[in-house]
Amino acid sequence: MRPQVFTEQELSAATVALFASSTVDRYQRMAMGSASRTELAATIGRFPEAFLTLVPLAQDLARRVVCARERSRDEVELAMILALLASSGSPKLTPLLVQLSLNMAPAALWIAAFARRLLKERTSTQPLPRASSIVPTRFVRPRNISNIVDFKMVERSGPVSSTRARPAKQGGRVTVLSLWRPDQAA
Repeated sequence: MRPQVFTEQELSAATVALFASSTVDRYQRMAMGSASRTELAATIGRFPEAFLTLVPLAQDLARRVVCARERSRDEVELAMILALLASSGSPKLTPLLVQLSLNMAPAALWIAAFARRLLKERTSTQPLPRASSIVPTRFVRPRNISNIVDFKMVERSGPVSSTRARPAKQGGRVTVLSLWRPDQAA
């Protein structure tokens, strides 16, 4: 059983506001507004060290949100905690934000976009951790060394399709996917 951080009334109001958001900007405004009106925000204002206990809770909620099949109240709690902690500049929060922002799980798309926004606005001077050190191993695909290619853009004139690409041969090595024109034969 995890501790109850927000009251039922605070969570209900925030759930409606966040789930009714149609843009990431509105999602961010609603999360920030909902979090700032909570009793926890007042507690953190009086006792700044209280946020240290929220980081492990946010990590636990992030795991739940990433593994969930649909959006839930865990997402709302996580968004409100991230909104409270975002202004702290704590280096302990940066790895969590990076991990969330890289996630593409369907139930976590809104929280991932919110985490990207918070990362962009961070005032922390801490360098970002390497992505390989924070991405869970079950999401990492093994690479075949023989598939490494030179990265070069091949420019083409005329209309191009951004949805289809094919490899271009250049000097016996495969370069980065050149843009495929619809009028070209495959």
